[in-house]
Amino acid sequence: MAGGNVCVECGQTTSLKKLYRKFEGGAIRILFCESCDNIMDKYLEFDPVLICLDVLLHKPQAYRHVLINRKPKIQWHLCVLYLLCDAYVKWSDVNSAGKPVSSANTKDHSVLELEFYYILSEACFEFLMFFCGLFLGIKVLNIIYTSKQRNQQDFYRELCSAILLSSFGKLLVIPVVLWSNSYSKVCLWLVKLFVFTSNAEAIKVVLSMDFLQSCFVVAFGLLVNACFKQENFTLLSSLIYK
Repeated sequence: MAGGNVCVECGQTTSLKKLYRKFEGGAIRILFCESCDNIMDKYLEFDPVLICLDVLLHKPQAYRHVLINRKPKIQWHLCVLYLLCDAYVKWSDVNSAGKPVSSANTKDHSVLELEFYYILSEACFEFLMFFCGLFLGIKVLNIIYTSKQRNQQDFYRELCSAILLSSFGKLLVIPVVLWSNSYSKVCLWLVKLFVFTSNAEAIKVVLSMDFLQSCFVVAFGLLVNACFKQENFTLLSSLIYK
């Protein structure tokens, strides 16, 4: 999809450089797709709230509009927020599991801060392993060679951007953790399921593949991530700081 804009309905890349024609006075007319004869991007006239609702509903048209036609430049800002959210959830579990509240308060603040930084580095390592698993899963499916006009650098950049933008569900973990413990575990699993399906839909749209194949890619990334969990990170950090 690196060639330009696409029709949100059929996903075909358009030969035109614009999705709409602008007239004098500020009026615009959205162009029609040459392949399916539908409006190329109906979301150009939609309110952002409606676009967000369609993204939440996993509509491929909304994903094509956001990931391909719009391409917001906030993915790396979101990446920082994701890592902080993941680290906070892990840090909260470490300091609350099986411990009374009074014992957590006796910890020195510097110890808590160093503990959080360590868990943050662990979250970064796991996120990196997840991306490595995604790339390896795509290699397994041999998807990377389906587009001859796109080099690997553009391919990896587009895929990383799509995954980061579609992982917005990770931000929901903060209010979940702040709720009572009786609901947090179930809600966290629901958030993980939502992020899983959202990532799969993004890969499906960007790579023009089946949803089951995109689910396999995301599952492969999670599998590689699970293989390099805390035990391997602890071993790696002990070798580095030895």
